[in-house]
Amino acid sequence: MKKLLFIPVLLISICLNAQVFNTSSTLKRGQFSAGFEPGIYASGSDAYIFLLGGVGITSGVDLGVKIGTLNSNTYIGADVEFEMGKRFSISAGAHSWGNFGLDGTALFTVPIKSSVKLFTGLDLDINLDDDISIPLWVPLGLEIGMSNRMAFIFESEICLTNVGSHWIGGGLNFYF
Repeated sequence: MKKLLFIPVLLISICLNAQVFNTSSTLKRGQFSAGFEPGIYASGSDAYIFLLGGVGITSGVDLGVKIGTLNSNTYIGADVEFEMGKRFSISAGAHSWGNFGLDGTALFTVPIKSSVKLFTGLDLDINLDDDISIPLWVPLGLEIGMSNRMAFIFESEICLTNVGSHWIGGGLNFYF
């Protein structure tokens, strides 16, 4: 039964992503998260807000979903994250935001204190439009645990390609 549940989850992830807004840790099976992240693009003219959710599917695997607004565009996405070790994870997903795109992220987390974690890695999109574009970012973030049930997450994404933009954001994530 567990294997049959994993197949629809994987299919959902192919049809929907999220930027990053998390460390390389995955949610435990049956654990849920909900959060919000306002932010701004480096140009200073485009502000956004995202609502995020997640659920632990099985040990080391979770599903994340995100919906957001930027100007009059709506972003919808999902990803499946796989914990590859205590401090490393990879995720794959997709998004719709005026175009359809595939997403891939590799994250590495460094604990600073028991409630403070620094994370970084690579975040890649493949945007399938009339012209295919492939922006690549280096996420750099800090998660500060406020309690067992709440964390403040601050992140920036530094764009390494000539497509895409730098951005910065932060918000709260709640765990249930």
